[in-house]
Amino acid sequence: MELIKIRFYSSFKFLYFSFFILIILFGRSFTGLYILGFRIGELMIASAAFIAILFLFFIKKNNSYFYFGDITFYLMKAIIVSFFITVYFTNGSLLNPYTYKSSSYIWNLSFLFIGMYAFKNIRSDSFISKIIPFLLPATYILSTTYFPQFIIDFFIKYSDKFDFIKASDLFLVFIFTNFFNKKYFKLEFNYYLYLLISSAVFIPLFLFKSKGAFLPAILFLVCELYITRSIFLNNKLKSVVVMALCVPIFFISTYNSGLQLFVNPYTLEDEVLSSKIASSVSKAAGEKNTTELFASFFIMDGRLYSEEQMANWRLQIWQDVVRDLFYYSRYENPDGANYARIELSRRTDVYLTGFGYNERLKAMDDSSRRGTDLTNENVHNFVVNILAKGGLLHFSLFLSMYLSLIFYWYKKNKNYRLFGFITFALMTAFFDVAMESVRFPFIFFGTIAYFFNEN
Repeated sequence: MELIKIRFYSSFKFLYFSFFILIILFGRSFTGLYILGFRIGELMIASAAFIAILFLFFIKKNNSYFYFGDITFYLMKAIIVSFFITVYFTNGSLLNPYTYKSSSYIWNLSFLFIGMYAFKNIRSDSFISKIIPFLLPATYILSTTYFPQFIIDFFIKYSDKFDFIKASDLFLVFIFTNFFNKKYFKLEFNYYLYLLISSAVFIPLFLFKSKGAFLPAILFLVCELYITRSIFLNNKLKSVVVMALCVPIFFISTYNSGLQLFVNPYTLEDEVLSSKIASSVSKAAGEKNTTELFASFFIMDGRLYSEEQMANWRLQIWQDVVRDLFYYSRYENPDGANYARIELSRRTDVYLTGFGYNERLKAMDDSSRRGTDLTNENVHNFVVNILAKGGLLHFSLFLSMYLSLIFYWYKKNKNYRLFGFITFALMTAFFDVAMESVRFPFIFFGTIAYFFNEN
């Protein structure tokens, strides 16, 4: 029996870390591969949902694999229970596959349990520990420099979509790798060297791909430079030389990132919106003669707008979704260009439990908000998505869960490492569909599991 357990654990770890590496390197293309008619991402969500149900009914808090604090433990169970409460009050169906697709952000919590099992007793001399520092430069090469054509052809043939790694996923790998190096690099200066050079290489790429990843990357770098200032003071000459070296690296990466992303026919980081949306934003910006402009943002008729097209697209969706929780509404698009929300009477039936998981949100019903292939239904903000699907009750549980994880970590370790990681990671998820995918949560919760298991 003991031999069977050992072999099962070895096989599980091999499978887990294989997925971990392949998701880091190939992202959406890998999770879109078909196996027996189902995409890998769909199978991962189904497996996560199954594990979540097992966790709810069978896993006790005092065990050697899934323990991360009593409060967090019970909050995660409460989140799963709240799913069933929302389904009940919104007349949802537990037999409809769409119910589980639209609630994937709940089942993704299972990746924390899976990660706790996989990262248990990880050693600095293990294969995964040795390969992780090389994954980050590999993602840069694949994103900007060279992606083998035979791999592209493979994904085009066997996956539902070929795409380069999304900025949110790249950013998560960036901070995970640097946090990992901080623990396992034997020399402090080697970590400092890796941090500076990787920042000089990746920050220009984040700037070109997504401002939602660029801002937290800058903040992460500033925080880490402050935290590691003693390394600079103890190695002043070497540190200055490395910083000087980072200047040309930064400019080379800026040129390379911009050149490759503009000429690459496969790169589609954000939905390419139609000219109708551009005309809508221009019209709103042109009428702001009585408003105050701050940077690219301005307020008109009680709504927040931005002159930046993609930022404004997101802002209007978020505001519509949140207002719909408290007021009945009607959406109109009479001229085919301006999707407008008409606010009606106040409502009190959904703000606690949300709209549920039965269908696409009303705010996402217009073609101007569903991307070029008309399949998008994500609001590009994990907070707004949680509020819309599960209401204030659901959101309070998620917020409490993250806070409990952070407090439990601090109580044990007396540092803010987990707080920093969760904060920076969720910053980029605030502007993207990161937490609603399968890739970002897999790496995100896997990293948290690594933190709790590191020796």
